[in-house]
Formats: sequence, C-alpha cells, structure tokens
Amino acid sequence: AEALVRIPVRCLPVTAKVCESLMEVAQQNLNFGTLYVNQECRKKLVIKNLSDVPLLYRISKTENWVSKEFINFDGDESLGFVKPHGHHERDFLFTPKISLRFREELCLQNLQNPRNTIRILVKAVVRKRDTFSLGPPALDL
Repeated sequence: AEALVRIPVRCLPVTAKVCESLMEVAQQNLNFGTLYVNQECRKKLVIKNLSDVPLLYRISKTENWVSKEFINFDGDESLGFVKPHGHHERDFLFTPKISLRFREELCLQNLQNPRNTIRILVKAVVRKRDTFSLGPPALDL
C-alpha cells in the first residue's frame, strides 16, 4: 500500500468589513414656483453619499406623459455615481409646454440598498402668457 502523504493544514485568517450603502438628499422638494409656458428653469439636486463605499443610484420619473415630456436631466438620463462620503449635484431642466399645476414625483433609488429609496416631489404652477391686452385710451385734458 502506498504511504499517505499528509498535507499540513493551513489556517488563513479572512477579514471582511460590512458596510451599508446610504444616501440622502439636501431637499425633498424641487419647487420651480410660477413659470410661463416655454420658460426654461434649472434646479440642482444635491445627492450625498453617507457610506464608505461608492454610491450607485438611479433617478426614475413617473410613467405620466407630463413628467416624461417636461423634466430633463443633464448628462445620462437616469444613472449616477457618488464617491464615498462625497456629494454630487444633479441638474434638472424643467420646460413646460402647456399651462397647468405641475406636481410629480421622482424616485431616487440606491441600487446597492433598495431600502434606501427617496421620493422627491417636483412642483410648479405654469401659466399662459398674456397674448393680447387693451388699455383705456389716454385722456388729454
């Protein structure tokens, strides 16, 4: 019979660090105020990474056609990245085409931690510009 060769047992210590990915936003509401039809307005949304790992996020609009048509992001449409303990300013462009009371919700989703989802309310009052007006005639006394 062959002699069994005994391989010595080695113990390798393995260390790991568990870190939860967390984010927060500086403002829960983006209020554009009173605008006129076809008037462009920009706002910034500040996204803060509160963790030791990079933050990967997605911004999604509601399925409402108004939201899809009037709110635009600078750069990539929906995905973003924030370095550990950093912040990122995301530009939004709001261009209303019709007069209405605008109230939509954006969803800011942490891709590494689905429980850390933030809803942002976008509000505006859009008015139609005056197209015609008559004033009283000037009186010359």
